[in-house]
Amino acid sequence: MRTIWRYMISDRVFLVAFILAVVAILFGQFAVGDINFNVIFTLFGMMLVLALFEASGFLRYAAILLIEKSKDTRQLIQIITLVSFIGSTLLSNDVVTLTILPLYCRILMTIKSFKGRILGATLIPLAANLGGLIFPFSNPQNLVIYDFFQMDGGTFIRWTLPLWLVSLPILYFLTLFVEKADAASSLKQQGISRHLAIYGVILMLLMVASVFGVLKLSMAFPIVAIAVLMINYHLYRGVDDRLLLTFVCFFIIVGNISRLETIQTFLERWVIGPYSTYFVSFLSSQVVSNVPTAILLTPFTDNIQALLLGVNIGGLGTLIASLTNLLGYNIISKMDKPFRKRYLTIFLGVNFAVAVVLTLVFLPFI
Repeated sequence: MRTIWRYMISDRVFLVAFILAVVAILFGQFAVGDINFNVIFTLFGMMLVLALFEASGFLRYAAILLIEKSKDTRQLIQIITLVSFIGSTLLSNDVVTLTILPLYCRILMTIKSFKGRILGATLIPLAANLGGLIFPFSNPQNLVIYDFFQMDGGTFIRWTLPLWLVSLPILYFLTLFVEKADAASSLKQQGISRHLAIYGVILMLLMVASVFGVLKLSMAFPIVAIAVLMINYHLYRGVDDRLLLTFVCFFIIVGNISRLETIQTFLERWVIGPYSTYFVSFLSSQVVSNVPTAILLTPFTDNIQALLLGVNIGGLGTLIASLTNLLGYNIISKMDKPFRKRYLTIFLGVNFAVAVVLTLVFLPFI
């Protein structure tokens, strides 16, 4: 019993989602149809692939290799931000944040203090959120929308690519506020497992093929699951089962909420046009996070592009606007109190500033 309790309370997001799901079932109903198993198994397969990449040490190796070439602290932040941005495009925003942010915190302990060090920590989850918005498999909210509307990959990327491209110069501009100081670090390089990295690439291609409809998920997932089991069954420990269960809870909660007549009336009235869809999805993301928002709003709107932009830009802002933000703050919470307080202030200021800029740029095209 204690083991179950420790399992539950070790992840507050999962604990809250589980309690709300139980309440939703007690006052509503449990409908298997509310759970999008296609999304769940796609995420499961991607997690197995990402566990392979983490075990290979590829991302850490690449990051340290680039960091070693940094001439000063500003270039250090620029490289780390770029690695976070590109890494989340190819892998996922959560994995990149969990890999790069702790690495950056360790770097801070090995070099002299410099102006902009906390901004650098803020830019890692920000870059991960923005870099991961281009493909359906990079961000969970994208996968929900892509799967629900049965979109084709070309249309999806055509809508997300401009936002992805505009994000790069914004991130670069923010790095200019970092002081140029000595970036010499005592952090040592570690080896890379090439065979695990190669397996990771092959299995990643299988999962991506299933997302874009080239290969059926019913074929791709078993191949990935069995392959990882044969390569190293310990890698299953790298799967965040609580995150998968959190998504199951999200689907149950949102399924019951969407059946409430008051909610149906509100959403049918307020997500009719593209602008209202955008602002409702953006504001809802600030309060309940962008993944539950995507699950909730998809049945009530045909304004797919507005919804897609709303939940992705909506992932910037509050700590709960996206899971990546929460993961980032959880890592930062292990730093000293002055660092944590300053981080929160800078995080909110930078995130909302970028969200406003992106909204102003893309609102005319919604």
